[in-house]
Amino acid sequence: MGLRGGSYSTYAYVSGAPVSNSDRLGLGERWDQVLGVGPIDANRARQNANEALDAAQRSGLPGLHNGPADAFRHCLWNCLMTQSIGADQAKLVGDTHEDNGNKGGQPQDEEQMDRANNAVGRQCGGENNDLTCPDRCKHKYVEGQLFGLGGVNMPRPPRPHR
Repeated sequence: MGLRGGSYSTYAYVSGAPVSNSDRLGLGERWDQVLGVGPIDANRARQNANEALDAAQRSGLPGLHNGPADAFRHCLWNCLMTQSIGADQAKLVGDTHEDNGNKGGQPQDEEQMDRANNAVGRQCGGENNDLTCPDRCKHKYVEGQLFGLGGVNMPRPPRPHR
């Protein structure tokens, strides 16, 4: 998914050390996802990520990085994945994405926010109603159930239990 999937660090797949760590095939996160869920589901997940990014950019919401549009994008991506590859596969792909972000130095509060919005998206994908994934995620945003970081008038993600 690379930059279109939300990774802002092109060195994430080599833990920020391109000299000592390498990805000889240049596959990075996608390779991890192929290993985790197989090539067909990994490709569907990538298509879902691109669709979610496009929808977030067209949404009119501010903050494509850590704001409402970012929360909407993560929710929508996971909703679409849940419907196209199943909730368990969607969780594996989403977790792989966040794990790769951590290798690139993603701040912990961003990780918590993304994981919380991913979980809301998987919940939306499993709902049995007539709404589309974009409409379900828009409702979650309006209801204050999506999470952002400070300054964007959204709740912060819950702290994980230790």
